[in-house]
Amino acid sequence: MEEEKKEFPIPKLHLILIVLTAAIIVCAIGTLLPVDQETLANISQQIEEIRNLIRSLDFLSASLYIFVHNFTLCLVMFIPLFGVGFGMYVMLSTGYATEIDALAHQIPPSVAFISYFILPHFWAEFISYALAMSQSILITWGLYKKDFSKTFAETLKIIGITAALLFAAALIETALFFALPQKPQ
Repeated sequence: MEEEKKEFPIPKLHLILIVLTAAIIVCAIGTLLPVDQETLANISQQIEEIRNLIRSLDFLSASLYIFVHNFTLCLVMFIPLFGVGFGMYVMLSTGYATEIDALAHQIPPSVAFISYFILPHFWAEFISYALAMSQSILITWGLYKKDFSKTFAETLKIIGITAALLFAAALIETALFFALPQKPQ
């Protein structure tokens, strides 16, 4: 009798690339959602309040603020089954917030979204989220196949990798935030 295959049916790198592509597509879809004027005003005000909070902090505190926010979201994305759905919701919300911020500054949302592709912290964040959601799928697979021992060690390693990527991303994002001119208050 042939032993049942316990490995995931596609290579891990392919899974990560599929999830990364899906995350980018879902984020892009978020930039196309309808926005009414009241929502635009409310959310753009919330975005400005967050920017003002970050402006009030020193460099390291601002970096830690961004890192803790992003890493907390990322950790939830590791949860079996739930993590992928949550992660895609975060991607959709990110696209929606991008759209609102772009509209508030009279920038076409598609231009704002595409401009993110030149930013290194965009890639570090999205790769981290893709790693976490991919690992959520692999954890779920491991639980289904009752073979979680190898997956657990890999998960800890990937959590460390995502923490390092997201911390580097937060430092870059903060540096860009403080280096770029701010609009007058």
